[in-house]
Amino acid sequence: HSFNEKKGRTAAAYTFDAGPNAVIYCLEPDRDELLAYMLHFFPPPSSDIESYSNKPDMLRAAAKLPLDAALIAAGEELRTPAKGDVKMIYCTAVGDGPRVLSMAESLIDPNSGMPVASKVQKWQQTLGSGASGSKCPVHGLPLKTMGAVALAVVGAIALSAGAKR
Repeated sequence: HSFNEKKGRTAAAYTFDAGPNAVIYCLEPDRDELLAYMLHFFPPPSSDIESYSNKPDMLRAAAKLPLDAALIAAGEELRTPAKGDVKMIYCTAVGDGPRVLSMAESLIDPNSGMPVASKVQKWQQTLGSGASGSKCPVHGLPLKTMGAVALAVVGAIALSAGAKR
């Protein structure tokens, strides 16, 4: 809220997924400043920025940005920066919306409304392996399983699982 107040408008909005993961939305022009702000109040648990984000270069660039002293002071009225409160910052972008899948891509049998067993088994095998380089069994796209939150920017950002509220 302090970020929005100092910007004089709604620059960031948040929600939670089905668990403790905060998902923060912002427009791309606000992304880097918001990310710098988040890094100030939720610093990485260690100096290993590579494992703190799916976009470590974006975090490194944001960490170099100067933040307005009044913005930091407003945030510090509510929170003391603490390492380890956030497990990961996942940066992403909003997609182009829902799509109608062909029957070959569908994981649901249209006649019964139940999952197609063979496709579910492929998903379970793929997701269960957690191996890097795993591919989506339907689309063949790379999969990366992470237990973290997303700061999804309507241009690109996400917070992490295990975040203290």
